[in-house]
Amino acid sequence: MALIDVQRRVLANCFGPEPSAQELAALGDARVWALYRRMVRNRIRSELKTAFRRAYAAVGREAFERLLESYLEQSPPRTRFFYAIPAELASNASAWCGG
Repeated sequence: MALIDVQRRVLANCFGPEPSAQELAALGDARVWALYRRMVRNRIRSELKTAFRRAYAAVGREAFERLLESYLEQSPPRTRFFYAIPAELASNASAWCGG
């Protein structure tokens, strides 16, 4: 498998809908990749909850989770820097809301 194919699978597994055990196993140990997916998503969730503390309190957990899922599935982070992720989410949310 070419590097670009591995990268695409990692992105799909981390940011797309819940992958099957077979999809995770295509990258190696399915348990390790399931753990990695949770860790990545929890880190991003934590960063965004901190960055948007008041917005999170205003909209509530369910709405925030829906927004997060939409962001991760439709246009996942393009940066490797966690500090830039809130700006990416805000930019995408603005576009989704017609802004």
